[in-house]
This record gives sequence, structure tokens and C-alpha cells, in this order.
Amino acid sequence: MVIALAYVDLDGFKAINDRFGHEKGDEILVEVAMRLQEHFRDTDTVCRMGGDEMVIIMPFNHSSEFDHTEITDKVRRSLAGLYLWDDGKPKSEKDQPRVPGPYPLGASIGISTSDEKAVLDIGSPEKKMEMMSKLADQRMYQNKWRNGVYTDPDREELFHPKNARLEALRAKASMHHEGVTI
Repeated sequence: MVIALAYVDLDGFKAINDRFGHEKGDEILVEVAMRLQEHFRDTDTVCRMGGDEMVIIMPFNHSSEFDHTEITDKVRRSLAGLYLWDDGKPKSEKDQPRVPGPYPLGASIGISTSDEKAVLDIGSPEKKMEMMSKLADQRMYQNKWRNGVYTDPDREELFHPKNARLEALRAKASMHHEGVTI
């Protein structure tokens, strides 16, 4: 048996929490978990690690059944069209009005498997899972940087021009909100 472990970090979640509040953020996390569970098998486990990070644990009979791209596509399909619309009105009197628009969610994903050399050479199941978690987490951050979603504080703003993946999701959500189908 081969175990695949996918780390999923939600891109754009901080901006949703900041703009709409933690209660709405919690509702979004529940929605994300339900959507992920719908797209994966009953034998797969979807759980929240903390904050805006989810983990999906997937058993496979053989490594030939496992496909990185398919798993990544399932995660992205599960989040497709998930956004909150900001009407632009200030939350309080001291806030400035904002440009109306969508706050989309994307995902950075890192995957590891139990049949990788770095994992196979480890004896205890606990240490194997620890190594798989470490590898998946590293790959998730590599995915985040490679796709234009940055984690350093000066680039967390949702509308940063280098935030390519979220900008594309934002454009799609705007068109959807206006009734344009893609």
C-alpha cells in the first residue's frame, strides 16, 4: 500500500478573514472542507491542520494508481468559483471605502508519498509520516512561490500585481458576478 499526503494552503484566506471577519472565515473553512471531501474518495481523509492549511491523506493499493496532477486538479476543482463579494462599503466609520470586488480563494498544494526514497529509508511509521509531512509542506511552499503567491508580509495584499494566481481567480469571480460564463 502507498499513502499519499497532500498539504493544501489556502491562498487569499487572510484577506477574507481581514475584510469579512473570523466568523465568515470559519464558514469558508467549513465550505472548503466539505468541497474537498466531495471531490475525494470515502477512503481519503480530509482534515484541517490549523489556520488555513488542510491535509488530505490518501491510501492507494499501488503507486501506479497515484497521480500528482489528478490530486492537484481535484483540489483546484473543489475550490473553483469560491469567493466572497465585497460591496466596497466601509466596515466602520474610520474605514475608507474600497473598490467593490471579489475575494477569491486559491490553493497551493504540496504532495508526498510513502514510496519516496527519503521516506522508504525510515524505520518507524511515526518518523515516516513526519518526513512525508515535511516533504509535502516544503513542496507546498515551492508551489506557492512558483505560481506567484507570496508569503512575505509585503506581498500578502490580495491585489499585489505579482499575485498571479489570485489575480486570475479574481478576474474569473468578477466575470461570474457580472453573469459572464467562462
